[in-house]
Amino acid sequence: MIIGRNSMALKVDPAGGTGAATGGSSVATAVPDVNGVNAPRVLVTVSAAAYILPGISATVTSSNGFVLTPESGGALISTHGITTISHLQVSGAGRICILPVE
Repeated sequence: MIIGRNSMALKVDPAGGTGAATGGSSVATAVPDVNGVNAPRVLVTVSAAAYILPGISATVTSSNGFVLTPESGGALISTHGITTISHLQVSGAGRICILPVE
């Protein structure tokens, strides 16, 4: 799938993505691989506002993470040096989707 805004287009691999529930406790979700290799970037979207914090292994987030909302359209994050993305609900449970981007 190719998504784009203005002149920027990104190739997103929806089949290689991962999803998880956001809840009242911080959870670290692994960055998905593309053909056995970490994707250079991931697109992170949420269905309800959540604190997000990229990190290594069992990174824990709280209000020290950045807030991502459904209205923001998602965050494009470079995966250089990270293996997980931690997430925590802001006020209500939702879902996080992490899609590899080439």
